[in-house]
Amino acid sequence: MKVNNVLIELNNVTKVFYTEELETHALSDISLSINVGEFVAITGPSGCGKSTLLSILGLLDSNTEGQYLLKEKDISQVLPSQRAVIRNQEMGFIFQSFNLISDLTVEENVALPLTYRRDIKRGEIKKKVDDALLKVDMAHRSQHFPGQLSGGQQQRVAVARAIVASPSIVFADEPTGNLDSKNAAIVMELLKALHRDGSTICMVTHDPASAQLTDRVIELFDGKLVDIKYQQSEKVA
Repeated sequence: MKVNNVLIELNNVTKVFYTEELETHALSDISLSINVGEFVAITGPSGCGKSTLLSILGLLDSNTEGQYLLKEKDISQVLPSQRAVIRNQEMGFIFQSFNLISDLTVEENVALPLTYRRDIKRGEIKKKVDDALLKVDMAHRSQHFPGQLSGGQQQRVAVARAIVASPSIVFADEPTGNLDSKNAAIVMELLKALHRDGSTICMVTHDPASAQLTDRVIELFDGKLVDIKYQQSEKVA
């Protein structure tokens, strides 16, 4: 029996934003797939639809037309409440602006995705949080607040939050965009390490150097998929 290695598949996906006088086609006829264990970069100029595509892939927004398959299940038409559950169980997110809650400690911020999970016992949360913080070398800052951390440290905490529930895929939207070159390199090395350990990662980036560290680069232009480049990687046959 053949095992399907495709985690996410988009077929002819279109996204249109409507206003009273204008119809904007943000994405047009996008078809692509992301495989289990793959590290994918989405690139292209500003305004080309990168973040819109990531929002649809991460179920933060819905497509206007087309089909979205997650683990071979069509979720294009699921209710918003169901999308939230799928997001929490299957996906982790890293944002350019970190999105940490200022009045929660590092430990509490990382634990947030687990507080909504009924399948994880309360006694397991502490161990999962500790493990995630160890992976990003931030265990020693567990009782600090975001305002007491540098930008690079905050993004490492955000990475821990994204992986704490062992999601099927991690989405990263310009994860190095607010960092200096040193901290950007640290965060990219973290993502590479997670990938080597088996994580599936989809990253939007405008940085060619970051994109070159992935298995595959998906290039957008004016809302259309214009190129797919496979990198020289151990993961690519």
